Amino acid sequence: MPTRNALAMKSRAGTDYLVLWKYNQALAWNGHAVTGSWGTHAGGLRRGDRMFVIATSQDELYLLGAMRVSRSGRRSANGRSMFGKFRIIPLKGLKWRLRFEGTPAVKLSKETGIAMQVRARRRLSKESAELLAQLLSKAQKHIRGIEVQEGKIKEVKLSKRERDRKLRALAISAKGTRCEICRFDFVRRYGEFARYCVEVHHIEALAGAGRRGVTNTLDDVLVVCPNCHRAIHQFRDPNDWKAFRRFCQLG
Repeated sequence: MPTRNALAMKSRAGTDYLVLWKYNQALAWNGHAVTGSWGTHAGGLRRGDRMFVIATSQDELYLLGAMRVSRSGRRSANGRSMFGKFRIIPLKGLKWRLRFEGTPAVKLSKETGIAMQVRARRRLSKESAELLAQLLSKAQKHIRGIEVQEGKIKEVKLSKRERDRKLRALAISAKGTRCEICRFDFVRRYGEFARYCVEVHHIEALAGAGRRGVTNTLDDVLVVCPNCHRAIHQFRDPNDWKAFRRFCQLG
């Protein structure tokens, strides 16, 4: 009679598939733990199946991660990530070693674009699934094993634009602790001790002020949270804070 562990292992056993994501999804979920996949590729799977999630760009095949399916709908599947957070791992020469089942084309062809060959879900052979699992396991161990040395003293000489602390104090006193872009309020959320976590953003960047600087008033600055402050300086026009707020749907 089979043991309980053997029955459990059998119930979890399933089929291994390549499941295609768009490359912009790969970028968006890079470094995140993923528990589901959406789209026709993910639909109709069974409990215990494994999804090896891939993406393509410039005729390269990238391995993102793998999930064990716990449930699946017509256009979605949910499960748990088997190898931690998703990454973007180029398969390079390994992609030519992949073998597929249930299809006339048992391997990828160098004569046809990669994207065309994986646009439909592909069932992996046992050996190919193990190859991808080993690659993900190795990548996970490599990330966990990385060590860096920090904290050494380093002397740096630089030029820095002067800020007037009085303007910052006046801005916070006049405008309060709520971000003028996303409306986040430090005092309301964290308490009085977090009042001075807010920052001051110059609507006209000081980088163009010349050597003698400029004269600013409260109308020339915004009280903002650190998230908005960092993000607006990456925006196409950091001076246009209203366009930034509309673009990010913050108000």
